[in-house]
Amino acid sequence: MNKIILCCIIVLFFNSCSDKPQDRLLSPIEKINRTATELDKLIIYDNELKVGGMMFYASPDNQIVDFNYNDTDDNKCIRYYWSGGEVYDYNERKWQTSWCGFGLIVGKDWTEIDKTHNLAPYGFNKLKFKLRGGYLNVKIKIIGPKDNYVEEITNLSPSWQEYEILITDSNDLNNINIYIGIVFVNESQQRSSGGEVFIDDIALVRE
Repeated sequence: MNKIILCCIIVLFFNSCSDKPQDRLLSPIEKINRTATELDKLIIYDNELKVGGMMFYASPDNQIVDFNYNDTDDNKCIRYYWSGGEVYDYNERKWQTSWCGFGLIVGKDWTEIDKTHNLAPYGFNKLKFKLRGGYLNVKIKIIGPKDNYVEEITNLSPSWQEYEILITDSNDLNNINIYIGIVFVNESQQRSSGGEVFIDDIALVRE
């Protein structure tokens, strides 16, 4: 009997410590609703992706997204690199060198782009993040949960800089499917040499 009880305890322990991504990505906001009556910050990325998943906005060609880049010995960040080479624009149905990007989304990947969460009740009024540049020969756009929340950046410091996008209407966070988008834009008629950017400490906050 003691052996049976011990086996049950071991099974319950390992089930509760599952590291499967699908377990972590399952309805994260619903879990928060059950554990907190008030939430003044939703951390999207801090050393790791805390909620949801990602998808490329065009094909993934000539790009690298590393969610575990070692910025320092005790800090990880997101590294996004584009060589400037061609990516396929699925909407225009053509290869092009004008733009590329990816989004941190509510679902686990592009197959769940229609999955949403309602964050309007929390009253978040800022999207905060940190950026630093490796090199940048293109413009970078940081796009919030709605397309009208955009931060355009042409020059990036090699040191970390804090940025924030004001959310002027909390109703814009009603049933969102994208937390944040990072897009490289080449405004030249010629192919560019792309860029490299590092992103960290992404969160929706109420301040």
